[in-house]
Amino acid sequence: MTIQDTWGWLVAIYLFLGGLGAGAFVVAAVISLATGERFKSTVRFGAWASAIAIAVGTLCLLIDVGKPLRALVLFRSFVNFGSWMTIGAWLLFGAILFDGLFALFWTEPVLNWVG
Repeated sequence: MTIQDTWGWLVAIYLFLGGLGAGAFVVAAVISLATGERFKSTVRFGAWASAIAIAVGTLCLLIDVGKPLRALVLFRSFVNFGSWMTIGAWLLFGAILFDGLFALFWTEPVLNWVG
């Protein structure tokens, strides 16, 4: 029997920030759908807090891996979609991208540009 690997603080921080970011995104999205423009500053803060929390959490996870630059291989290699690591990496990338766009569209200059 092998000894189980233990996770360090960076993985715990990633899990905390991932949950915090997901929760902030859900709250911001529900507030924006329920109230529209009434709580615009609250939605903007929640959207940016969510995007930053998920991005910093992902950075902690990359640092914990040991060779963070190997993560760039993900974007040029479209194989092994059966791996949970690949699925998780693509989901993190999609969450950061979607959440960043959500936050960007709640900023004042972009809102004025869109109409």
